[in-house]
Amino acid sequence: MLMLNRGYHRLFADINNWGIRGARRLGDRPLLSRVLSQQGRTHLLMHEFTTAKPFLDEALTLARELALPGLLSSVLEFCGRFRDEEPRQYPQQAPGLMTEAVTLLDEAIRIDRAAGPEAARSLGIHTRMLANVLVGLARWDQVFALLGESAQHTADDRNRSRILLVKAKAETGLGYFDAAAGTLGQAWQLADTSGATRYATEFDAAFATLAEARGDLPAALEAWRRAWQVYFTAGHPRHAEFAAKFSAVEERIRRRR
Repeated sequence: MLMLNRGYHRLFADINNWGIRGARRLGDRPLLSRVLSQQGRTHLLMHEFTTAKPFLDEALTLARELALPGLLSSVLEFCGRFRDEEPRQYPQQAPGLMTEAVTLLDEAIRIDRAAGPEAARSLGIHTRMLANVLVGLARWDQVFALLGESAQHTADDRNRSRILLVKAKAETGLGYFDAAAGTLGQAWQLADTSGATRYATEFDAAFATLAEARGDLPAALEAWRRAWQVYFTAGHPRHAEFAAKFSAVEERIRRRR
């Protein structure tokens, strides 16, 4: 709930504004780039895309000028995530925005690879994130290779569960429904044992998508409703997206009767 609760994000954004002012006054450009990127990410989590963009743009400009590999890789990650999420506001621009996300995350990955062992954790995260974007673009030929690379650089169960979640989404998209169900179960088990249940709505969405693809509309309806309830209770704008999902499934069920 904390990850979705816009009240907590608003509080963080207000506090972080002072961090931005302090970094500007100190003239600490690396710190400024980092706190700007955090501010952009916070507004992104609240789905305030217009507000998030200038923070991320300035952070990336600074990071490129400073040419500090770790900082640039981190800021590219946030910018890539922004482009991947932006189609929720501008669905008609989705292909172009997601292609930009691919470019940004690919650049982060190249930086991580060049940095060697010290960037192993970042490489594991960024390859998984890029694979997830490519699932949305149905570019299957690259997805599984990236997930394999991600697994090689991921030791903790929380991030391993997220690798498996992306794999399950890819298997669903390819029509490997039984494999997807098994992978999704493994992913949830890892998430549960590692205490990463804050990602439950992502699992609900993946399960609902799989259930719809298999024709199990009642199961899909229940999963979409669970995801909607969490977002609605948290006051997060994505509740409208999930309400539309379960309403569409309800309509399909009615037509079957």
